[in-house]
Amino acid sequence: MMEGSPSYMKKAGVPEDSDLIDLLFSWSLEDIKNDHLYQVEKIPESFQSVQHYLNSFVSPLLEETRAELWSSIKDISRKPFATVISINESKPYGRRYYDVKVDYLRNRYGDDDDKEEEAYRALPGDIIVLKEPLSDLQGGGRAWVLGNITEISGNIAGGNHFKVKTSNDLGVGVEAKHGMHKSLHIVFLMNITSTKRTWKALHMPRNLEGYQQSFVHPLCACG
Repeated sequence: MMEGSPSYMKKAGVPEDSDLIDLLFSWSLEDIKNDHLYQVEKIPESFQSVQHYLNSFVSPLLEETRAELWSSIKDISRKPFATVISINESKPYGRRYYDVKVDYLRNRYGDDDDKEEEAYRALPGDIIVLKEPLSDLQGGGRAWVLGNITEISGNIAGGNHFKVKTSNDLGVGVEAKHGMHKSLHIVFLMNITSTKRTWKALHMPRNLEGYQQSFVHPLCACG
């Protein structure tokens, strides 16, 4: 473990180059609810290295993401949703990648009568939940799976056909066979495109010697 590594890495044994989406998918519902999942410490005024500086912002970013996700789940009745028409494995992309088609997007979960309003436009980076109608996420409910929209068919925002990476295999987490997908809803919780950009910036290549002279000494209070 590198000097100044974030507490979440030490706590959970998460690789330092762990993908943000995979990390988010590793959270249980209890984790998402837990306001103390990450011990966010005050960012210091001086730093021992560039990596120490970057790592200081990782736990706050994860806590902010967790809090927003939990807030979205609690407010799920106000979130856009659609009914799933079909789900098929997107085989060239590996396990837990699916081609998903929906009917049309409504602006509020459970509301089928808002077609006159401008519908929500699905975007890459959307965090969604695939769930059975009327299932209660907060109380455990029935089967539900988190997902991340990675691509919109034809690159048209708001389209009803997109690729989704899921937190679980749908053959296990949600029975996608025997027509079960017809009873699934997809609810749009939040978009983490900007969060992913920040995460990527905080996980710069570990070979940072070239930055030491131009960045660390002016930044750090090194005496």
